[in-house]
Amino acid sequence: DEEEDDDATNNPNESATTTTDDAITPRDKRQTRFETLMNNFFPSTPGTYSVLRRLSGIAEGTELTSRTALESNQEFLNAVSFTKGCYLGQELTARSQFTGVVRKRIVPVMMSDVEMEVPRPWIMAGMIQELGEE
Repeated sequence: DEEEDDDATNNPNESATTTTDDAITPRDKRQTRFETLMNNFFPSTPGTYSVLRRLSGIAEGTELTSRTALESNQEFLNAVSFTKGCYLGQELTARSQFTGVVRKRIVPVMMSDVEMEVPRPWIMAGMIQELGEE
């Protein structure tokens, strides 16, 4: 039995696969802690990502079509640099940021009562927007 133990400690392949507490980096610890917290508060179920993304007002995919970076809240995600770079829509984005006027913006809205009547201004705004897209 002792000879087998000696062989196991002398085998370089086996020692490489063995992990010790010293091999765990602070980054690994932070990642594990973050995953634990997220799983406790937001259980991993189908659709969780989409719900959290929409509740946060983060646009993705076709929701970004024909919108500027400021309209889709990308400045809050640090996705826009106002000091460097060259990108499509940069002039309009810089002008909007400089004047402080963003006329449209993606915002999260959550209806808690499905039988609640939609306010008339919202209906009118939706109708006007549909007419403008044609």
